[in-house]
Amino acid sequence: VRMEWQHALKRCKPIIPVVRLGDFPPPILSQLSPEPLDALDMRDDSHYADRLAHLVRQVSEPALPLAPLTNVPSVEAWYLERAEKRREVIHALTALGRENTVAICAINGLGGIGKSVLAALVARDCQTRRAFPDGIIFIEVGKKPKLVQRQAEFGALFGMTPDQFKEDLATNKALLRQAIGDRKVLVILDNIWNKDVVEALQCGADGVKFVVTTRLVNLADALGRAVRVDVLTPEEGGELILKRAELREDRRAACEDISRHLNGLTLAVRIAADKIRNDGIAPEAYLQRLKAAESPFEHLALADPDDPYADLNDPDANLAASLKVTYDDLNEAMQRRLRLLGVFAPNGTFDAAAVAAVWEEPVEEATKKLNIFVNLALAERDERGRYSQHSLLRAYARALARERGELDAAAARHFNYYLTRHSYGQPMDFVPHHAEITPDFENIQAALFWGFEHAPDRACLFTVSLDSGYMQFHQPYSVRRQLLEAAQQTEGQSVFAQANTLKSLGDLERLEANYPAARARYEAALRLFEAIPDRLGQAHTLQSLGELERREANYPAARARYEAALRLYEAIPSRLGQANTLQSLGDLERLEA
Repeated sequence: VRMEWQHALKRCKPIIPVVRLGDFPPPILSQLSPEPLDALDMRDDSHYADRLAHLVRQVSEPALPLAPLTNVPSVEAWYLERAEKRREVIHALTALGRENTVAICAINGLGGIGKSVLAALVARDCQTRRAFPDGIIFIEVGKKPKLVQRQAEFGALFGMTPDQFKEDLATNKALLRQAIGDRKVLVILDNIWNKDVVEALQCGADGVKFVVTTRLVNLADALGRAVRVDVLTPEEGGELILKRAELREDRRAACEDISRHLNGLTLAVRIAADKIRNDGIAPEAYLQRLKAAESPFEHLALADPDDPYADLNDPDANLAASLKVTYDDLNEAMQRRLRLLGVFAPNGTFDAAAVAAVWEEPVEEATKKLNIFVNLALAERDERGRYSQHSLLRAYARALARERGELDAAAARHFNYYLTRHSYGQPMDFVPHHAEITPDFENIQAALFWGFEHAPDRACLFTVSLDSGYMQFHQPYSVRRQLLEAAQQTEGQSVFAQANTLKSLGDLERLEANYPAARARYEAALRLFEAIPDRLGQAHTLQSLGELERREANYPAARARYEAALRLYEAIPSRLGQANTLQSLGDLERLEA
């Protein structure tokens, strides 16, 4: 900003006294836009005077506050900013009328092209942060978002709790609109594949605007004002490699040739730059290796043919060539480590201890190797010290692991780590550990879905405890239902696990006021507990049936269920169960008074 204004003020010198930019405090400078002066007609002195008066008014006003940022990723210093695209997005955003969405899309439908980074730059721009003073929120979406879960996560930022969100999206939107009120908020939805998630959050609050990123051009056009992001030009790609690999100017031509060979795909160019920098390879030598590399995607099943979003001809072969060069230069042990990172959840983050368990090595060693991958642009590390991978890199690693027959054994270690790490005992023992569970939740879900097939009893019983001790407080009903129903449909689990899962599903149905469904779940669970027999399970289920009868105002039936549960709690004995049931009987007496 300072350099652009120095240039602008030099142009004004024949008309106005020289103004020293050093006299302006940085907050004021950050509010000024050089664009109006750049567009001035040099022959129109009166226009210059008007614009100068506007400039004086700008620098005389106090700086507006900057909006807080929520989950907005940081931007690396080496990033080659395409400032005209950033300005185009901000202009479209601030000019929105009744429309409320600007879509950033890749002009060639590619991943790894820089859409997300552009969105982060827009979020961090001072003009954007002053236009939306109540906050800028960045949400990673992915191919198959859980809509109610996204609504609940969004609502939590405005003081709402997960139990306020039901399966009715329209009702949830009305609650969101009420919670948001007249706040001015920008929501960035990263990597969307259909408009459902946008519609789920477009709650009608006038002050909420959206920026979305997507690979689908038609979707971008359907959502609102679309801003196309093309691949890097050879010059842009060459500049990026020069900056990131810290090369001399005389290597620019070779760097531009590398960008041209990689078709300007930002992620591929970044990987090439890191390889050149870390290994000290001359860019000319790296280019020759790129041209000789075979695509590993030709024989790896990266795309699921049953996935409606899958492009069986993707990812781009030039990205594959760039990855192949880096992968081939790793030693055998590092190649194995990279492959095994494919077991982690696509949208999750993980720590070094989890990776150490999957890699079967000490945490200190795993940390060192993870940081090598970060330096090679094969992984990312956030400010909390947690790691993640770009979705294309994860797909590449997972495909290689599947081809080598390593995936199931690694997934078993992944499953065992997360369930052991977060096994706290009884459901209420989970409560003090909620802050530890939340960052791992995506990976816990991935581990459970593997476990439903390979370790059904352990996975199902853990799901019941996780639901009662964590998910009921921090996850919407849709997420709880998905995991509990997957557990209930699992084959090979014990009668005890089946009964507990049915009981938890009954509790969920009761909370959602689906009373006939809740009754059916409870009755099925009770029959299984009686068949085992398990008196504690019977007592818990009778207690829940009593609660159900009380909600439906069937007070005599509720009393019968409570008294049956009390007799079992006394026989076991369970003093906690007796206390809870006596309290419920007291509540019933009060209702009947």
